[in-house]
Amino acid sequence: MIPDSFRKYGVITPAQVRRTRRLMIGTEGLTNTGKSEFLMSAPGPKIIVPIDPSFDSALDNPNPPTSRSLDDCGFCIIKTSMQGTATQTEYAQEFVNARAKLYELANEPELITLAIDGDSDLWELQVLAEYGRTQQIHPWQYTPLYAVKRAMVKRLWESGKIIIATNKLKNLYEDVLDDDGNPITDDKGKTKQRKVAGEYKRQGFPDQDYLWQLQIRHLYKGPELVDVSKLSPIERLKAAKQKQSKSKPQWGIKIMKCKANPMLEGDELWGEKANFRGLVEYVYPQIDIAEWGFV
Repeated sequence: MIPDSFRKYGVITPAQVRRTRRLMIGTEGLTNTGKSEFLMSAPGPKIIVPIDPSFDSALDNPNPPTSRSLDDCGFCIIKTSMQGTATQTEYAQEFVNARAKLYELANEPELITLAIDGDSDLWELQVLAEYGRTQQIHPWQYTPLYAVKRAMVKRLWESGKIIIATNKLKNLYEDVLDDDGNPITDDKGKTKQRKVAGEYKRQGFPDQDYLWQLQIRHLYKGPELVDVSKLSPIERLKAAKQKQSKSKPQWGIKIMKCKANPMLEGDELWGEKANFRGLVEYVYPQIDIAEWGFV
């Protein structure tokens, strides 16, 4: 037992710290890989804050996963200008408003999950608010922006809620080298680069290790032609009746960072496990699922 005198300093016990089950999850993925569906699988009451303008396309899915839960979900749409359609002053006001709204929502006592759908878009808005552009910015000029973003993340973490933020991916490029391993330059002296096939990196704020307990990547396997010659007679007949010449598409998640158990990094969850509940059951098997807010 800690001494009662400690409580006047605001000191609490480990059990009291863990009573709310806060969690910070950063996600990334290409388009149509299930980022928004993951948010809708989180425990509620929850609020999803769409900043990515294409968020509503997920709601048009005629065959949503069973993990989707909208009865306990609300959307708080933050409207922002697209790049090149507003002045720097307008971008600055939009960023201030967006940040204030996130803080306001995070302080809601009945809220369990706050999800930012499009954190890479929010980062772009922050850059536009500071410089009015996103190109031709020196690396050292990002230093004050990093400080502001870290403060935002810490403020959300201090809310004690489950915080999830989605991010886009972009192609990864590498320098083009000659046979001796030296960079090849163009007419202007700039090093040539080429796309690395099948490799991507996250858009937006680069320092994603700060306070985030989990980082995941959303995965997708498209339908493939079924080789009926490898099916049993019964399976072949079933496929013919259902007119299935292709396999069903699959969605999954890959654990990129896991502070609780780094041994899980690189592991993948697919199908019915590729959602919030499947993830926390896998990463935190010692925690009762009810402690995350599931009934």
